[in-house]
Amino acid sequence: RLALNARLFVRATRVFDVRPGSFVPAPQVHSTVLRLEPRLPAPRVDFAEWDAMVRVVFSRRRKTLRAQFSKISTVSMLEYNHKVWCSLAGQRPSTRPFPELVMSVLEEEGCLYERAYAMDIDDLHSLLEAFHRKGIRFVNVQGACGADGQLL
Repeated sequence: RLALNARLFVRATRVFDVRPGSFVPAPQVHSTVLRLEPRLPAPRVDFAEWDAMVRVVFSRRRKTLRAQFSKISTVSMLEYNHKVWCSLAGQRPSTRPFPELVMSVLEEEGCLYERAYAMDIDDLHSLLEAFHRKGIRFVNVQGACGADGQLL
């Protein structure tokens, strides 16, 4: 998760490797020096939302997204956040059963049977945006308004 969150904001390139003998005392591992360059422009993403989604999809990293989003605790949390968001936004919650709504997002994005570790950062960002288009949020949305007073 740390590497993925870092890649959201910076590009990392390997500069050179450092042998264990370069340190006193010598560690049991080889080291690498990286150059970190900020992504410009910075991605337009709510980091709390991003991190919460990444936490869900990597909680059991070798499982498919279908399996990840079938967990009762995950569906319950997302449904609660969806209802709160709809209430604050003045919208009606979906009339579809909520697990079907979640699976429809995964299916529309073509990642129902994908595994999180096989997806790149752009795929995950697209998935987050697709969830948002359906009003599905990953963090508690009560009081989540931007500087302009609009619901995030």
